[in-house]
Amino acid sequence: MVESKYVSGRDGASRGSYTLVTDAGAEIKTAYEANADTNAFTDGEKSKLTSIATGADVTGSNAPQAHKTSHGGGGEDEMSVDVLSGLLADDQHVLDAEVVAVAIDKTIQTTKGDLVVATGASTPVRLGIGANDEVLTADSAQASGVKWAAAAGGGISATSGSYTGNEGVNRAISHGLGATPKLVIILESSAKYLYWLFGSKTNRLFYLNHNVDNSYNAVTAMDDTNFYVGDASDYNESANAAGKTYYWAAIG
Repeated sequence: MVESKYVSGRDGASRGSYTLVTDAGAEIKTAYEANADTNAFTDGEKSKLTSIATGADVTGSNAPQAHKTSHGGGGEDEMSVDVLSGLLADDQHVLDAEVVAVAIDKTIQTTKGDLVVATGASTPVRLGIGANDEVLTADSAQASGVKWAAAAGGGISATSGSYTGNEGVNRAISHGLGATPKLVIILESSAKYLYWLFGSKTNRLFYLNHNVDNSYNAVTAMDDTNFYVGDASDYNESANAAGKTYYWAAIG
């Protein structure tokens, strides 16, 4: 609290005045800080300073800055790990080198179905796609050791189908093997007759009737395209009776 006091002479006349300040320290501090341009050091400012670690430098160019979007990927001044240093950057540089060392240039593949093969150690090259139905085949005469080629023959091939008898003589039934079958087996749908043709028995259509012993009928010999059924002497016994269904399998 501020109180004005006056000094008077013996004659009672006023000789001057003075101010008596009786406020507590907190009141003085508050009153002082409330004045403009006092450069007072406030409690709030003290709190900010006490939260800064010892030795920290947040002045001038070292003050915290918002990350510039231009430093990001595709930005006008994008930051690269190449310009960084320290443990993290060193590890990244090593990783980048290892990736480059094992990477294969994707531009060597130009067409759908291309394969990557090698002409030697650490020497990848393109092997263009082959033709339809070709298979990848080992060939030491090729620089890459492999080539596309037609599938090699061998093993057993088989086809199957059915037909309805029409009592025609030497009726051709396409077997689809592309080569003369080694064996054709035919079963009549009622299972009363079983027939077979051997490639080695050129024109004999053997049959087995569940009631009688087996025998054969003469038909045209099998070829690369067809096997043949139907002998006018007996269409039941030669696998071409009218209206009956026959199931067959050809084995090459």
